[in-house]
Amino acid sequence: MNETTSPETFDLRAYIQPIRRRWWVVVLVGAIAAAGAYFVSSREPNTYVSSTQVYIEVGSPTAGIGTGQIAGPPTPQQLQDIATLVTAQSITTKVYRKLGMPIGSAGSVSVTPQHESSFITLTAESHSAAMAARLANTYVSAFLGARRSQVVGQAKAERIAAQAALATLSRNPNNPNASAQRQTLLAQIAQLQSIELNPSVGARQIDTASVPGSPSSPKPTQDAIFGGVIGLVFGVLIVFGLDLLDNRLISVSTIETIFKRPVLAVLPHVEDPAPAVDGRPAIPHEFTEAMRTLRVGLRLANRERPARTILVTSGLPGEGKSTVARALALIYAEAGERVLLISADLRRPGVAHTVGVDGDVIGLSQVLRSQASLADAVIAVPASSPGVASANGAGPSKTDHSHHDAGRSIDVLPHGERVNDPVTLLSSPAVGALLTTAKESYDVVILDTAPLVPVSDTVPLLEQVDVALTVVRLGQTTRGSADRGAEILDRIPGVNLAGVVVNDLRRTFGGEGYGGYEYYGYGYRYDEAKPKAEA
Repeated sequence: MNETTSPETFDLRAYIQPIRRRWWVVVLVGAIAAAGAYFVSSREPNTYVSSTQVYIEVGSPTAGIGTGQIAGPPTPQQLQDIATLVTAQSITTKVYRKLGMPIGSAGSVSVTPQHESSFITLTAESHSAAMAARLANTYVSAFLGARRSQVVGQAKAERIAAQAALATLSRNPNNPNASAQRQTLLAQIAQLQSIELNPSVGARQIDTASVPGSPSSPKPTQDAIFGGVIGLVFGVLIVFGLDLLDNRLISVSTIETIFKRPVLAVLPHVEDPAPAVDGRPAIPHEFTEAMRTLRVGLRLANRERPARTILVTSGLPGEGKSTVARALALIYAEAGERVLLISADLRRPGVAHTVGVDGDVIGLSQVLRSQASLADAVIAVPASSPGVASANGAGPSKTDHSHHDAGRSIDVLPHGERVNDPVTLLSSPAVGALLTTAKESYDVVILDTAPLVPVSDTVPLLEQVDVALTVVRLGQTTRGSADRGAEILDRIPGVNLAGVVVNDLRRTFGGEGYGGYEYYGYGYRYDEAKPKAEA
């Protein structure tokens, strides 16, 4: 881990990676939302909108009647009140009486006062284009008619009152002011009669509402685009929700934090992690540099005493421990060292098979029971030069054959006879004696052991070896199993956990899986084929 990097540093890639890994979920949700919005929208009936504007000249058309004063323009509050009165029940009743239809059956109407002006806008919606225009115009007509009736009614009431005053004045001829008052009343009556005949309502329609040429809704294409955008947003939220629920490890830095040990190697995903060339076990060329780096890391991890016995384990089955043990044995053989690879997983052994050896012959279990010697049980396996196997396990090219070393080999100690209680056998003093004997004949002894979490077979072996390696498979190992494995290793006294080998790095993990180990992909490519089962 880079100690100079602050854990609080904002990394945009951490937020992008969940989307990159599950981009198809985002696309699928967006597509479903867009298709659903289009389907629902296309089944809705057409809605047409027609609008018109009314100019309000005076706030109250009856304000100046009988007083001779000129009514003023409407205040904002009066304009809002007028907009509300346009759709009053009395006017709505008149409108539908004129239309000859049940109330509300033609459509809906809304009236909005224009900000900082004396205009109100009346908008009508209907499933018929012609009806939308007719409804808007009828409402304006009914509104103006209601104001006209209000003016006429007010003028008539004022005229009747003036005529009554005139009649009272005629019955009192001795009034010295009778002549002047009579003239005033006659003028007022004439004015009121004029208003009755030609009333001014103080409002007028600016433009007649026209028949719309196309529906305002639905718009399936526009709704589909909007629905798709909303769907993409929900898709992203779903992806982040799934990412929170998914506790599989995909980050190298997280793995280092859990085990409190460095990641010594990062292996990419390959279709065949245990290829053979001309019948000899080989290392995929994608593994070569990482395994060489691992060998160097193991040497540096224990400078005072070179690591000669190396245990390889994992938290759960299927994380690639047998693959790592096999490749590590081959990389030590490449360096010219004498290597013994022991199949110490007596429940589900797999490493012997990866090098082409039948594991059910005389092997580890017989040696530990003193039924056979180490020399009798060991099988010599010629090895191919590291790096000559391609990612799909195919043989080398013609130029690759020139790199073969017929003298290079590894010795393999198979698991031998299956036992019912591996813990008892692996806890016996015979294990220490075996490793002591093996170190007399070999430079390096590598043990492929059982996983830590499901069984305790590996626990007694951890105290017998110089260093241990644990393997974590990206995208498969869960946080819980890694925490449990780390806890087991921490509880065992004297365990020298050199570090972690990260397995199965894929392109979909991107920078999040790399965690800064970019040396590893130099000159290589990722193979995105489906993974094969690994021990």
